[in-house]
Amino acid sequence: MTRDAKRQESVLWVAGIIIFLGHWIDVYMMTQPGIVGKDWHIGFIELGTMLGYLGLFIYVVLNELTKAALVPKNHPILVETVHHHI
Repeated sequence: MTRDAKRQESVLWVAGIIIFLGHWIDVYMMTQPGIVGKDWHIGFIELGTMLGYLGLFIYVVLNELTKAALVPKNHPILVETVHHHI
């Protein structure tokens, strides 16, 4: 991705969703045909399980991020770093 694309939040959301769904479908396609043979499909149970794990992951990550200081305190060159543009 270009530097300008990485600075746009909407582009990052779309790319993240595409990567997540592609990875999930890849893992699903590797495991399911060996288990159920020719009768495999993506249904409500599979989508619900994926959404459940995704929701749990987002909850845990965001909950832990609220406990951490994401901006360093008393950093000597923080102001210059925030306003640096290439």
